[in-house]
Amino acid sequence: MVFLNKEKLNLFVKNYYKIISENSIPDNVNDKKILTIVACHTNNLIKYNAVINNIPYLLFPNNDIVIINSSNEEYSDKLKNYVASNFNVNQIVRYVEIPNDKFFDFGKHIHILDIIQSDNSYNKDYDFVVLFNDSVIIKKSISYFYNFIIKMDKELYAYNDSSEIKYHYQSYLYAVKYNAIHKLIEHFKNHKDMINHQNDVISKLELKLNDIYSESNDCFLKIANLPCNLNKNIYFHNNFLYNLLFSVGILPFIKIRKLNKNL
Repeated sequence: MVFLNKEKLNLFVKNYYKIISENSIPDNVNDKKILTIVACHTNNLIKYNAVINNIPYLLFPNNDIVIINSSNEEYSDKLKNYVASNFNVNQIVRYVEIPNDKFFDFGKHIHILDIIQSDNSYNKDYDFVVLFNDSVIIKKSISYFYNFIIKMDKELYAYNDSSEIKYHYQSYLYAVKYNAIHKLIEHFKNHKDMINHQNDVISKLELKLNDIYSESNDCFLKIANLPCNLNKNIYFHNNFLYNLLFSVGILPFIKIRKLNKNL
């Protein structure tokens, strides 16, 4: 395995740690409005607990939250009741359920994006939409990421990149400019008939995000082309780098499927 030399790796980590430290306080000075859509599938206790864990990390000023869950799953009602009991309308915009289907989190995200544009009960005065799923457990604040969404002002801004299969942004956490969400919706609708299983979701949707927003995209954590991480998924193929980044809070997520390969 090829690693960055120790000096370069330490500098890489030090620079990111400094960036996070300097941008860790929510500072939405321009009062940009953000909508965070959390797509989840609470068919087991691990997924339910992950959503419960993650919600507090998403409570920022000027950030509304929609949780869209799979209906008729083992913990669907429990999550619905938890949200209703613990958060007021100023923190959680609403809780939505739809049947789970072959489009997974992308289908849930598109469902909300679609109805935002057609349902007058939704606020349409957003600057960015953050698309998040329940495949990870957040372990430290990610407020700096929200700050960078605003500062970078890109049509697509993801948390991290990857060179597994091809260069792309991983889709568990990314933001899209509100005035550019139509591009994602159109791409989904143009390709939905080609999707039959999860590999199609990856190839037709996740791996195409950079192409959809080819003129305006960026990500926070640039690890795809590090010599020690080429052609790898940071969560499954590179324990050395993942453990280093996780330990200092640069990649503050635990991948649920790594905890339980059956999920």
